[in-house]
Amino acid sequence: MAGPILSNIEAAMKTLIDGMTVAGGYNKTWGDSNEDDLAKKDAYPNAEIRLIDEENQDEIDGGFSSAYANRATFEVTVHDKLTSVYDNPEYQINVELNKCLDDLKKLFGINYHVSDTVNMIYYRGMVRDEPEKAGDIVVPRKMVTTWMVTYSQGREDPTSNAN
Repeated sequence: MAGPILSNIEAAMKTLIDGMTVAGGYNKTWGDSNEDDLAKKDAYPNAEIRLIDEENQDEIDGGFSSAYANRATFEVTVHDKLTSVYDNPEYQINVELNKCLDDLKKLFGINYHVSDTVNMIYYRGMVRDEPEKAGDIVVPRKMVTTWMVTYSQGREDPTSNAN
């Protein structure tokens, strides 16, 4: 994969998420990621992947001088909605979001190198939005999950992994 290493990581995350299906052992079959226009989303659940920050972890007197040791934080925002009418959709959608969270944990638990783009991916946490009539069959609800990735990056060729 040529190009910026952070873009490669994001693309690999997208490919993995878009590949989740019930037939593949997940709770849900996921729609295409990184479409932030709700009207254009093809299926639910789906995700938006965003890089939040990145920092270098090199020690001042570290011994590995041919690569940077980096840590980046990504947010994966999940949108899901109900497919049936419920008396209490604001709570029923939580069950569906929990299934989505389990899917992501399984996905990155199995693919902890994110298609060989990172050294390791770590689950950091989750926050749900406030349910203002969200989560019924018309209005999706969102959940933001946070993931930390560690990776090594070549000093002479920053587009390369230096694992």
